[in-house]
Amino acid sequence: MQGVSQFGGTFTYPGVGTLETRGSFAIQDELRKLSRIWEDFTQDYNNQSRQLAYNQFMENIGVQQARMPVQFGWQREDIAFQGQQAAMQFGWQMEDIEENLRFASGRQRRQILKQQERAAIMFGMGAGRRETLGGRIDVREQWAEEDMERQRRHYEERFALGDEFQERQREYIQERRLLEDELQVIREFNAQYAMQAAQEDLAFKTQINAELKVINAAHIALNQRIQDEVGHLQTMITQINWFASSFEEGGDVYSAWSTFISYIVSSLAEAQTSTVDLWEY
Repeated sequence: MQGVSQFGGTFTYPGVGTLETRGSFAIQDELRKLSRIWEDFTQDYNNQSRQLAYNQFMENIGVQQARMPVQFGWQREDIAFQGQQAAMQFGWQMEDIEENLRFASGRQRRQILKQQERAAIMFGMGAGRRETLGGRIDVREQWAEEDMERQRRHYEERFALGDEFQERQREYIQERRLLEDELQVIREFNAQYAMQAAQEDLAFKTQINAELKVINAAHIALNQRIQDEVGHLQTMITQINWFASSFEEGGDVYSAWSTFISYIVSSLAEAQTSTVDLWEY
């Protein structure tokens, strides 16, 4: 039963029927193969997912790098447009001030000159601010490029570390599978050895039982023969005792022999008498 459960065969259950089975070792092999197929699929899926994530990240970084100069260029265009607009407004304001100065005098002229000075100061401050903003755009663009390059480097480092992990995991899985296969071979060998030993032990016990049956039968026959011989000897002893007692005086044999001898003697006497009578005749 144990050998069938391990190596396959047919189970017979009294009152239930039979059951065909491949055996526990065959089922373990199938489970191990199925587990390894799923394990390989999981590894391939993880590798493809990692590669896909890497490709998508690099694609996004490439798109950001391509869009970044355009975006910062738009900001510079906006500042330049603001500068042009401010210069145009400043020019128009200066034309109006110059025209007003030609017709102004006294206090009104001083107020117009003050407005002209203030407008020039405001224009200069706006130009300075726009220059500062342009410089900040250059700095932000440089920072953005550095950030993207740093993100790329960090991601590549993590990806390389993941590659190393995957390689170590593959080596571990291969080594584990080799050990599992070796252990399975040892288990099957031990089971076969145990089953063979059990079969040999059963055969030996069967042979011993058969020999014991033969010995017991011979022993019984010998005892019966001994009993028969003893009975026969007892019968002979009884007959001998009877025969011996018969030869004693007064016994049956003694009486028979006495009668026989008397008969012979009388017969001889009669024969002798007959012979004498014959000769005389």
